[in-house]
Amino acid sequence: MDAKALKTKPSKGLWVAKILGGLFVLLLATEQFLFFVGSQDFQPQVFRAKAQQYDVEIIRDGVGVPHIYGANDFDVSFGLGYAQAQDRLEDIEEAIIMYRGQSAEFNGSEGLTADYLIRLLGVWEPLESGYVESQLPVETLALLQAYVDGVNAYAGTDVKRATPELYPITRRDLLAGFHLQHLFFYGFDEQLKTKIAAQTNASGVAQLQQHHLPIGSNAIAIAPQRTETNSTLLLWNSHQPLRGPLAWYEAHIESATGWQFYGGFFPGSPVPFIGFNNKLGWGVTVNKPNLLDVFELPQSEVESYGCAVGFKIYRALRVPLPLSCYRDGEGRPVLEQGGRYFQLRYAGAGEYRQIDQWYQLSQADSVAQWRSIFAENHLSSFAFIAADATGDIHYRHNALMPNRSAGELWTEYLPADSVPELSNPNSGVLVATNQTPWAVSQLNDSLTVVQALDYEQQINNRALRAHELLGGNQTLSFDELVTAKYDVKFSPESLQVSYLRSGLEEGLPEYLLEASEVLKAWDFSADQANRGAALGVCLLEAVDSQVGVIKTPFVEQLAFCNDLLRTKLGTLTPRWGQINRLVDGGNFWGVSGAPDTLRAMHADHDDFETYGLRRVVAGDGLHGIVEWRDGALYRAEVISPYGQSIARLTPFRTDQTAMFINGQLRPALIDRAEIERQATQIILPKTYY
Repeated sequence: MDAKALKTKPSKGLWVAKILGGLFVLLLATEQFLFFVGSQDFQPQVFRAKAQQYDVEIIRDGVGVPHIYGANDFDVSFGLGYAQAQDRLEDIEEAIIMYRGQSAEFNGSEGLTADYLIRLLGVWEPLESGYVESQLPVETLALLQAYVDGVNAYAGTDVKRATPELYPITRRDLLAGFHLQHLFFYGFDEQLKTKIAAQTNASGVAQLQQHHLPIGSNAIAIAPQRTETNSTLLLWNSHQPLRGPLAWYEAHIESATGWQFYGGFFPGSPVPFIGFNNKLGWGVTVNKPNLLDVFELPQSEVESYGCAVGFKIYRALRVPLPLSCYRDGEGRPVLEQGGRYFQLRYAGAGEYRQIDQWYQLSQADSVAQWRSIFAENHLSSFAFIAADATGDIHYRHNALMPNRSAGELWTEYLPADSVPELSNPNSGVLVATNQTPWAVSQLNDSLTVVQALDYEQQINNRALRAHELLGGNQTLSFDELVTAKYDVKFSPESLQVSYLRSGLEEGLPEYLLEASEVLKAWDFSADQANRGAALGVCLLEAVDSQVGVIKTPFVEQLAFCNDLLRTKLGTLTPRWGQINRLVDGGNFWGVSGAPDTLRAMHADHDDFETYGLRRVVAGDGLHGIVEWRDGALYRAEVISPYGQSIARLTPFRTDQTAMFINGQLRPALIDRAEIERQATQIILPKTYY
């Protein structure tokens, strides 16, 4: 073979490179084609034109909070969708992706659990058939439509932020979200895993990854007889992630037809979940009563059907990932686990009318009217504390409680008035901190309730501290409620302190003696300057007071914390504010608080174990205190941990952080003249297009 032939013969490596290059070009072309096809419904001009149908004005105050005024409720709903999208478009889109069961398509394997559950439970079948919308009032459907019109209209003005293939967002997306979130908030997936594991002796459920929502919230009401000014006081303080689709969105809405409310919404919701109007307010806490049962079925009673989910390969390129889903003969979902089949019966199955009940609650103007709305019984769970301008205060431990009186194969719920409730107690105080409903007005409330053991039985540190600070007969004030809200101590009676004290009585190895001395000197507080909290709070992570469980033996947990702090920080006694931090990009701020203190701060455990630093990701979000005096709204003060917007270039991203860290509240503006005086922006969407 001559030299010329040798030079012209292509090498094997060159052929491989050409093939790979061709495949890459094909991949890019396919991805671009799929992106183009998926974006055909994104029509910015059409979306923007919808603004012409709504008469709404959005006034942003000095911290960017939108005050939304409309001729009717639908105009207000459009304005709320528009304002939320302006501030939190990415969060709305993330929520919509989950509601549609497309998390794995956009986010990869971490989204498989949610996608699988959505298919297993058949969330979208009654929506796509039109059945759900046929069950809702026309006004509620119009409210939903106006909201998504507002979101789509803003997305049409900010096309660089919008994800084209998600549009248009529809009211069915929101209905799917209301249905799903009400399941997740009572711990549907946690209860499912626990009950399947109990029957199979398995440590978990193969199809379900670990999934957590914040476990804490606070709500407190104080009746006029306990206040020095004959005032009614209300604290609303639901703990949520500080960023993302479940972080609170603050807004004030007011329609000329009478809908008026100030409080917390979720991105993707046209109705509020916490807050107040001129005459009434309420706080909400998560509760987790026993709302799910599983029953093993023979394979002969089970039907299999395909329920593939899309899986992200590269950008817009997705492939179907086949899964197996099962149902029984009546259409109930069945979970397969290790060749065994379990029928699921759970509260909220087939229920999509939650938004209508929330909408009605936000229009109530007295506790009595507010209570009557629960007769509709559309909400699966949540514990509520409500208060009004007349001095009425009320606690409701809400649940769509299965009627198990005829056996576990239940087919209906108990009546709406069968849940634990308490009105205007002699103590003059109501406390909800995710604790047992038998420790609300005092630590040993006497309530007669059907199926009492199906409700939570544990008391947590926050409930103990609230009763220690607000109990008895002393006269209370707005400022004293503020002080209680920002309490950062663990009660001597708490499970956490009991765990610590009993552990220190054990014989400890010599290398842990210095750590034990730090704990003996600790005052059980988690203020920024505290030198014992780093070790103490780390140790108490072994205690789950919500369910009364010690997760890790004392010596094992102490050894872990001792080694972590020495290795990562070089000391057992750093200032708490040095390691407990709010973080936004490259900015960070030390902050007081800990898990299960009234000032609740939940940290990312991966960051803690990797760096020895606690990046706070959940807990005290938007919260407020309201006072009614002489039958009228006297004052309301609120604060957020960061700011109104997540946009990088806005002045409202972290402008509230300094006040939040210092435990300061700011006035919640209601008076239009004052709002206009402090206005930083006025938006009239219909005049833009």
